[in-house]
Order: sequence, then structure tokens, then C-alpha cells
Amino acid sequence: MKPFLLRWAAKQMHAPDSWLPEIEALNVSTDTRSLKPGALFFALHGEHFDGHLYVQKAFQAGAAAAVVTRNIEGAGPQIVVPDTLQAYGLLANAYRRDIAPHVAGITGSVGKTSVKEMLSTILAVSGPTLASSKNHNNEIGVPETLFRLEPQHRYAVIEMGMRGEGQIASLARIAEPQTGIITSIGYAHIELLGSREAIARTKAELLACLPASGTAVLPCDSEYFALLRSQVPDGCSIVTFSGKGSASADVALLEGGRKIRAGNQIFPLSLRAAGVHQAENAACALAAVYALSLPLEVALQALKQWPGAEGRMVLRKGKMGMTLLDDCYNAGPESMLAALQTLVNLAAPEQTVAILGDMKELGEYASALHCKVGEYVAELGIRRLCTIGELAGEAGAAAQKKRPKLELMHFASAEEAAVNAEALALAGDTVLIKGSRAMQMGCITAVLAGTEEADAH
Repeated sequence: MKPFLLRWAAKQMHAPDSWLPEIEALNVSTDTRSLKPGALFFALHGEHFDGHLYVQKAFQAGAAAAVVTRNIEGAGPQIVVPDTLQAYGLLANAYRRDIAPHVAGITGSVGKTSVKEMLSTILAVSGPTLASSKNHNNEIGVPETLFRLEPQHRYAVIEMGMRGEGQIASLARIAEPQTGIITSIGYAHIELLGSREAIARTKAELLACLPASGTAVLPCDSEYFALLRSQVPDGCSIVTFSGKGSASADVALLEGGRKIRAGNQIFPLSLRAAGVHQAENAACALAAVYALSLPLEVALQALKQWPGAEGRMVLRKGKMGMTLLDDCYNAGPESMLAALQTLVNLAAPEQTVAILGDMKELGEYASALHCKVGEYVAELGIRRLCTIGELAGEAGAAAQKKRPKLELMHFASAEEAAVNAEALALAGDTVLIKGSRAMQMGCITAVLAGTEEADAH
């Protein structure tokens, strides 16, 4: 990280700095367990934690100073601010401006992590590129990512998640993206926001924060395309992508995803990553590349090498010759349907097993959407459905109602299913494991893969 002065830091956070010594902070930390000497420690606090309790420990570990909301007696130099989280974001924004990379901000109901990784893989060919790690896409994770910028970074690809109104806008003000990418508008977080239109408006906060010289990358197939487009500032360019071959799109999939058109050029599309939905994610990422006027041939070669995001549609070898389609990271209706289609593309229906957990945060839509998933399982001819959780149980009932001969199993929890793993699938089966993060489906994958014992969970 590029060093900065505490006096400069205090100014960026609107804190009084007349008493501060000229101490140079070498890095930033919010966690004393990973704090490195010379750090500026931010005492963040929330419902279940208070960083002020660790200020003394931070100085013992070698912190140069701490940012606090109340002075801690007997500790080292401290900058007192009204809100340490806000200060954390303000300083990250100032640091991002100092490094001045081209920032691409990504949000959407599904696909944002895959698009983030695809785009960062492509951009890395053109120059040093930083991307959000794992799921660091919130008010702590976005600043944390920006603080990892180095002077040589030419690009930064920042994933932005949300749990309610105003959060994407807050993250966008910190990251200040020149390119804003919306992957899709689905049902994720509908329990909190009430409708898909409200979700679209919340995602569009990213677009409203773009500069007039910026570019918005939008899904023209979405029924909320007009709403998204209306939130793009005057003067800002718009580049569109389509998974359905729309002639009006700047970038569009053709021939079921085997080819892609960018402008007037058509290219073959070859992806290493599993998943029928990955082609549309690729179209989204390539639309951002098209907007940056980077060579598409080079981008397509880079995508060929991308193996897929960890925990999302990863093919693994299982015990007894099984093939595991590990998609444990999270689940929503759109990604669940895509994963099921991918499953039947990989093997004959009589050798397929779907192990599905509850999809969370769907509110009043939960029952209908789980039933839709169950009916799709039946339509695809999947041999066995194992459901985990009460809502997934509704999917099972809907599936068996539509196809009575479907093999159906149900467990209250992933842990219970893991203990009974030997009964879930047969030798040589191809098995999909997917559910919301809260369902902790990974323990099932671990047992089927032979990497962990069931009783370890």
C-alpha cells in the first residue's frame, strides 16, 4: 500500500488534526489479528462488535495511530471522528483518487462475482488489475479492497452488494467507478425491498453515481431495462448486452452461446467454466471490455482460461466415481434454474441427483419460487431430488406432484444430510449441491468428495 500521512488522513476524514504528529501510516487495519506494524487502526463498531475494545491491543501490535469515536485513555495517537465506518470509507475514497485507476463497479441480483472475476481476468492482460476478493462487497469490504491498490494498478474491479436502499449509492461514492455494470435484476433480497422494481431502483443507484464521462453496461433483455437506462446521467455512454441474441444489443450471444457478437464482429465463444449461465455472464463482461475499446480477441482468449469462481459451479471428483457440481456459495431462483439445466447437460437424466437447500430472503414469493424450482426438476427428468430445509421441502413436494416416480429424499439440515451422505447418490452419478449460504451446504460436498468426515460439522 502507498504510505500516507496521518495529518493528511485526518483532513480527508474531516477530523481536527492540529495536534497530530507527522507520523506515517504504512497500511490500514480493522482487525488486530491481522494488523501489521505501522498500521492506521480503525475501531469499527456494530451490533455484535466494538473495535474500541481492541485499541490498546492494536498499539501493542505496532499500530501508528487509531481512528476512534471516543478517546481511549492511555493509548497512542488517536483521530476522533463522529463515525469510524464513514471515516473508513472517506479515507478509502481519497486513497482511490490518489492512485487513480479506472474503476469498474459491478452489481446485480445474480452473476456479479463471476462477471467480476471474468472482467478482472481479461483486464489483467492489458495492465495490473485489482479485484474484490471473495465476497468483500459491503461497506467494510469495498474500502478494504481499495486500500490494497498500488501505484501500478491500472484497473480496479469492485463488486458491490446491498441489503437495502442507499447502500449501493454509498459504495459507489467511495469507489467512484467510471464504468457501472448491472448484471441482472432478479429476486435476491426481495424480502427486504418488496418488489423487483424496488430491487432495480436500488441497483440503479450505481448508475446514478457515474460521471458524465462514464459508461453504463446494462442488460437489454431485462424487463427493467428502461428503468435502469433512465437512471444513467446525461452524457454518460450506455453499452448493452443480451443473452438472447437481441439485434439492438451492442454485445449479444448467438447460437445458444456458442458465438458472440460485439458491434459488427462475430467471434466463437469457448468457456472453461461450467454452467449454461456463464455465457451470459461472459457477454456482460465482454460488454465492459467493448466499452473500454480493448481487443475482443485477447479478451476471449483470457476467458478460455478462467476456471470459474470458487464455490460457484465448480466441477469436482467425488467418491465412487461421482462428478460433483459444487454450487454451494449461494442460491436464488435464477441461478438455481441455471444450475439444474447445467446438471442435465452434464449427464443422462437417470444419472443425475440434485441436492437443494432453501433459498433465503424471498419473502412472500418464497413458496411459489421454490415450487417453480421443484417443477423444473421434474420437467428435466432428474432421477433423484434431495431437499434440505422446510422451503426446499416444498420444492420436493411440487416436483413429486408433477412427476410421481421421482426419487425424493428430505432432510432438516445439511448436517443431517451429510451424516447420511452414502444414501444420497449412487456410484457414477453426477450430483448438484446448491443452496443459500445460510444452509451451509458445503459439508455435503466435503463428504461426497471424501475431503471431510460428516461428523466434523
